[in-house]
Amino acid sequence: MQIFPDASLLTSEFEQIRQRCITYCLGAKAKNKLKVLSPASDFSEVNRKLIQVNALKSMMDSGIRIPLDSYPDLDAALNLLKIENSRLSSEQFMQIKWVAEMAENLISFNENNKSVPELFELTESIEFENGITDEIDKVFDASGMVLSSASENLEQIRKELQKSRAEADRVYQRILNRYRKDDWLADSAESSRHGRRVIAIHATFKRAARGTIHDISTTGKTVFIEPEEAIEINNLILEKEYEEQSEIIRVLHRLTSVMRRFHRQISVYYDLVAEFDFLRAKVLLAQSMHAGMPLLKEKPMIRIVNGYHPILYLQNKMNGKPIVPFSLKLDEQIRIIIISGPNAGGKSVCLKAVGLLQMMLQSGFLIPVASESELGIFKEVMCDIGDMQSLEYELSTYSSRLRNMKIFLEHAGADTLFLIDEFGTGTDPQLGGALAESILIELNKKKAIGIVTTHFMNLKTLASHTQGLMNGSMAFDAKNLVPLYRLILGKPGSSFTFVVAQRSGLPHHVIQRAQSKADKNSLMLEKLLNEVEREKATAEKLKSELERKEKLSDEILSKAEKISAEMEQFNQKSEQQLAKKEMMLLRRSEEIISKFIREFSGAKNKKAVLDEYLLRFKSAKEKLKPAHDEKALAEEARRRQDKIKVGTEVTLHNGRTKGIIREIKNGKALVQFGAMKVHCELKNLYPYETEHARKKQ
Repeated sequence: MQIFPDASLLTSEFEQIRQRCITYCLGAKAKNKLKVLSPASDFSEVNRKLIQVNALKSMMDSGIRIPLDSYPDLDAALNLLKIENSRLSSEQFMQIKWVAEMAENLISFNENNKSVPELFELTESIEFENGITDEIDKVFDASGMVLSSASENLEQIRKELQKSRAEADRVYQRILNRYRKDDWLADSAESSRHGRRVIAIHATFKRAARGTIHDISTTGKTVFIEPEEAIEINNLILEKEYEEQSEIIRVLHRLTSVMRRFHRQISVYYDLVAEFDFLRAKVLLAQSMHAGMPLLKEKPMIRIVNGYHPILYLQNKMNGKPIVPFSLKLDEQIRIIIISGPNAGGKSVCLKAVGLLQMMLQSGFLIPVASESELGIFKEVMCDIGDMQSLEYELSTYSSRLRNMKIFLEHAGADTLFLIDEFGTGTDPQLGGALAESILIELNKKKAIGIVTTHFMNLKTLASHTQGLMNGSMAFDAKNLVPLYRLILGKPGSSFTFVVAQRSGLPHHVIQRAQSKADKNSLMLEKLLNEVEREKATAEKLKSELERKEKLSDEILSKAEKISAEMEQFNQKSEQQLAKKEMMLLRRSEEIISKFIREFSGAKNKKAVLDEYLLRFKSAKEKLKPAHDEKALAEEARRRQDKIKVGTEVTLHNGRTKGIIREIKNGKALVQFGAMKVHCELKNLYPYETEHARKKQ
C-alpha cells in the first residue's frame, strides 16, 4: 500500500501503534520486523497474516501457553558463520542452542495444533536437526563451560593442571603457616596481582621475605609478594593454563566448522522464533484494545460496525474514561462521506480512526471493531490532515494543501482511500469552498473512496443531491453545549457558531451584528440545522422515555404472569390439601361411627350412649360456627361496593398495589394498575383509603 504523504498525523499515529507493539516483543529480530512493517496490498498475504494472528489470539485467550521466551540476537553469530576460518565464542554457541531448542518446541506445538493451516504452515516444511544441539552438547555443559571430554588433549592438560594447582596449594599453605607464625601477614592474606598468586604481608618485612613484589597498597603498609619457592610451580600453572586456552580455541574452531554446515537451518530456526514473537506481540496488542478480525474483502470498501480509534481507546482505557464507538459504510453506492458539526466534536478523530484502522488491518494487525465489520483492500491511502506548511518548498498551509490536491487528482482511483480534514480552509471561505466542491466532484468521478470533514455549507449541500456522496454529522447537545462524539449518517451537522459564541459570553450586540452580516441563506440553513438538532434531541429523549415505560410495562406484565402462575400452583396445592383433609375426615368419621356402633350394641343403657354422642356432635358444631354473622358480612360487602365507582382508587384484598377503576360493567370492574389494566370482581375490591387505614391500624 502506498501512503501519501510519507509524513502526516496519520503515519505518526501508525508509528505509535508500531511502537506499542514493539514493547511486547521478546527479541531484537521481532522488534526489527515491526520497525520496517508497512501495509500490504495483496489480499492473500494480508488475509493469511490476519488469520495467523487471530488463530494465535484464540489459543492465548483460551489459556494455551505459547512455548516462547526471551531469546538472544543471532545476527552476529550467523554473520561469523559465513566467514571461513572464523570462530564463535562460547556464549554464541549457547545462544544458538537456546534458539534451536525453542524452535523445536514451536515445531512440536504446531504439530499439536494443525487445525489452522495458515499457522501450521509456519513449521510444516521445517524438520528439526538434532545434530545442532547434539554437537554443542558434546563440547559444553549446561552452564556453558567447555567440557574436558571435548578433546583428549584438553582432558590431559586439565589433569596436569589440576595436579599442579594442588601442588601450589600445598606450597602456599606451608608459606602461610610460616608467615602467620612470624606475624608477617596482613589482614587479607592471599590475593592475585597481574595474574600471579601473591601473599599480603606487612611492608616492614618485605626485605626479610624472599620473593617478587608485585604490588604495594595505597597506604604503603602492605606489600603483595610472590614467594620465591612458589615461582616455579606458578610458572608451570601459567604454562598449562595457556595450553588449556589454546586447546579450547582449537575445539571452538572445530565446532564452528561443524556449525557452518548448519547455517541455513540455524537461520530458519531463528526466523521461526522471531515470527512467533512477532505474531505474539500483535496478539498482546490486540488483547489490550479488545481487537478482533473483521471480514476481509478483496475489493475496496469499508463497513465499520462499532469501531474505535485504537490510540484513543487505549488512552481512555488507561484513564478510566468511556469511549463512544462509530459505525459507517463506504462502497460503490456511497463512496464519500462529508462529516460536519461543531469543533472538538470528534470529526477529525473519526476520520483518522478510519485511516489508521485500514493501515493497521493491511499490516496484519487485528483492529477494535465488531466482528460483523467488513473491510476491503486499498492500493493507496492519501491524506490531508493538519497543518502541512513546508519551509523546504516555501509553501503556506493552503498552498501545501493545493499541492496535495493536485497529487490526489493525478493518482486517485477506485482503489484509493482519501482522507481530508477541514476541506477548503486556509483561504477565502467562498472561493475555497467552491474550489473544494469542484475537487470533490472530480474525486467522486474517479470513484475514489474517502471521508471529508468540513464546516462549509456548500459541501453539505453538494452531498445532499450528489449520487455517491452522503452527509454525516457528529451529535451535539445544543442545550448544554456538550459534544456527544457520536457519528450520525444521512444528515449534515450544524457548526453551532452563534450558539457557541453566545454561551461563551460574547456581547449580544456583537453576535447580532455578525448575524446581520452573514449570508441569509447560510444563516437560515444553520438555524434549520440547529432546530433539527434540538428536535432530534427531544425525539431521542421521548424515545428513551418510551423505552423506559415499555420496559416497566414488561416488568409489570412479567410480575403479573409470575403471580398468576404462583396462584395457580397455590390453588392446586390447596385442592390437594382439601382432598387430603376430606379423606382424613372420612376416615375419622368411619372410626367414630364404628366406635359408636360397638358401644351402642354392647350398652345396657343405649339412650345414655346416644345422648353422649349427640352432645359431642353439638359441641363440635359450635366450634365450627363462623366468627362473624353471614348477614352482617353481606351487608358490609354491599356498603363497600356502593362506595366503588369509576375513578375510585381501590386495592385487592391483602393487596399492596393501588389501582384506579376505569369502567364497571356486569358486576366487574376494569382496574388500571400502573401501565396494566385488569378485570376484577367487584366483591374482591376494597376502597384504597379505607383498606389502607384498616391495614395501618
